[in-house]
Amino acid sequence: MDLISNEALVSLRSLLEGMMPPVTDSAHEPRLVFSAIRITPIGLGGFIAVNEDPKGAIYGRRIKTVAVITAKAADEDQLSNIVDNLTGIFLTQDRQTLSQNGLYRIVLNDLGPVTTTSHGSNMVAAQDVNFSVLYEYVKLPDVAEGVMDEIPLDYDLDLSEDGARFLINTGFDDNALDLFDVADDPLVTHGGSSNWTYNGDEFRIEQLSDIHGGDLLPTPDKAGTYLLLKQTAQRPLVQNFILSADLESGDSDGIGFVFRFRNTENFYYFLMSSRHNYRLMGKKVDGVFSFLDTPGLDDTQGYDMDVHYQVKLIVKDSKFTLFIDNNFALQGEDSSITEAGRIGFACHNNNQAYFYRIKLVHFQN
Repeated sequence: MDLISNEALVSLRSLLEGMMPPVTDSAHEPRLVFSAIRITPIGLGGFIAVNEDPKGAIYGRRIKTVAVITAKAADEDQLSNIVDNLTGIFLTQDRQTLSQNGLYRIVLNDLGPVTTTSHGSNMVAAQDVNFSVLYEYVKLPDVAEGVMDEIPLDYDLDLSEDGARFLINTGFDDNALDLFDVADDPLVTHGGSSNWTYNGDEFRIEQLSDIHGGDLLPTPDKAGTYLLLKQTAQRPLVQNFILSADLESGDSDGIGFVFRFRNTENFYYFLMSSRHNYRLMGKKVDGVFSFLDTPGLDDTQGYDMDVHYQVKLIVKDSKFTLFIDNNFALQGEDSSITEAGRIGFACHNNNQAYFYRIKLVHFQN
């Protein structure tokens, strides 16, 4: 495990222990055990931005974990009160306070059985309280250090020479949908209208309709619904860029991105399917869906349902490269749409599509 991931785990432990109610008897000190389900870099390969004072790189990690707190007391009645107090502290803090500390989700999973040890004045009653936690750790530089003039991108793709800047880098709150426009493809034939909504308990954008047209198999005919990032003066259309998002699906069909989106008749897309085991890049040009000039298709693997993924798409001129959890996943090439366009999320026959955050880096040269 790398140094920053270790620091993130130490920081998370300190935060959770600091939230526990105090005890007067050391024999009743609660015990915290957690096991990280997934640790992933945030930003671009762990790099978030450059800190100005002191000058240096800012790095980050996201941790998805299960935390088990063993509460203890002198008897079962006292234990019940302590557990109620403990769960109240963890579950009723306001979201702003939690997010400021990097805690983006705390969910009570279950309570274990009550156990007792010893008897009389030495009796200890104990119960496990099981939480799911989503935590983001941001490491600022302690002292000034040398920093790179360019954002460290994917050197193996030889992109580091291009000037680049963040256009957006955010998780989702109650106003998240204000950042986007909804566009349903005119070739949709099933599932009615799209249903894009915000889930405040999970801090995510969801699409809950089976809207689709075309084929569910790994063919390019994939009319669906698209959630498009709004264009502003500070956030222009993009031609060459890195788009990164955290996503998850409780359904087995298509979830992914659209890019260089000019209108509902002209755009590129990426979709992956669990049901039909594919990862696919395609295009729609003058209202007709087709494969890329050099097809981006992997029909041997899709995704696992109910698993959180970080998906990153790098678009450089005619080459499109996709990474999943920082592992190379797919590449295609095409020169049909060369103009800058909008980017966004895409769904095809997926009524449980979940999107947790979005990052967009624009290559300016």
